[in-house]
Amino acid sequence: MAELVVALDYKDGASALSMARELKGVVPWVKVGLELFTAEGPAVISGLKELGFKVFLDLKFFDIPNTVQGAVRSAARLGVDMVNIHALGGERMAKAAMEGCAEGVPSGTKLHWFWPSPCLPAWPKVTFRWKTHRLHLKWLLTLL
Repeated sequence: MAELVVALDYKDGASALSMARELKGVVPWVKVGLELFTAEGPAVISGLKELGFKVFLDLKFFDIPNTVQGAVRSAARLGVDMVNIHALGGERMAKAAMEGCAEGVPSGTKLHWFWPSPCLPAWPKVTFRWKTHRLHLKWLLTLL
């Protein structure tokens, strides 16, 4: 059964946590994006986890493989349940991200999902379509 993910697209943690308190027991997942995470940092993740939510950290990691590996490792150590990377980063970056995930997840647990975001419309999709679909399947099978 699909589970709803509510985007907490707020400018500050107080507003996001206020909405999260209203959603507690209604939805299992919340999403923290770039603006909220940049404004509040790891504290907002901790607050949401304390309320019992599964957290999707939607930062669409996209950088050199080593940097993405470290970023995903750090995200996993925060206790997030789902992260994503930008598919345009390619297979080397994706493999590094998966290594970072394995390094950061506490023993006996794992991230529920690790999802590559599709290419933005401005990029030529034809070039990346076959790789993206192949990698989606590969990552899902590896991480489920």
